[in-house]
Amino acid sequence: MESQDDVLEFYNLFSPKGFSFLNEIGILPSIFEQYFIDKRIAMVEIEKDLAEKALKDFLYGKSIQNKEQLDQYLSSNHQTLENLHKSILRPLLVDKLAVKLYSKNAHERFISNRAELETVIYSLIRTKSRSLSLELFFQIEESESSFSDLAAKYSEGNERSTLGVVGPTPMSKAHPNLIKVLRSSEEGELRRPFQLEGWWVIVRLEKYIKPEFNDEVCALLCRNLFLEDLRKESASLLNELIRDKIKT
Repeated sequence: MESQDDVLEFYNLFSPKGFSFLNEIGILPSIFEQYFIDKRIAMVEIEKDLAEKALKDFLYGKSIQNKEQLDQYLSSNHQTLENLHKSILRPLLVDKLAVKLYSKNAHERFISNRAELETVIYSLIRTKSRSLSLELFFQIEESESSFSDLAAKYSEGNERSTLGVVGPTPMSKAHPNLIKVLRSSEEGELRRPFQLEGWWVIVRLEKYIKPEFNDEVCALLCRNLFLEDLRKESASLLNELIRDKIKT
């Protein structure tokens, strides 16, 4: 729980006009929320090996292999090395604090939100042409062509670049009608073309990944619980501050 001194400290970061302007354009809640996240993680420490791994993973992901490339990245993104380190470690610090505060509540959230944690891998072809979708379906069914080859050649969505493969992805992110099809499918089952928001779609469920309560899932749920409570609390504190400081 943040103190009144912390709230006033936040207010004093801006001029009265600046505070009012940020409130008017709607970004004050986000700034306020991030401020209190930083306040809460200030006393959290990350083990040296985890911090080094996080930095190495970041550099690898950005294809940064030497100091010259790192300096160029920092310059082009208007960052200092210190700020880069902070931004890389911030998610780790949030997760560590969240697990400490909410680990006892995570399993209950897991049970109540199990369906949202289901993960799938599926193959997808979509086209505007019903006749083409049927032709492609029969070619796959009769093993005349592979799903991946036809997806790369004929699919009209982003999945074309991945040879039709989608995922692993949370099932909850899929279209509700597609979720129904996936739930009623066996792994490896090819489904006849069906309409989905103007598309003719061919789907094959490749793998259903049953949610398990492991350390990774626990950390995710703890993070969600932490952020939910923090947003409620920060919204209440900010509303009080706005009522007190902004004259209507």
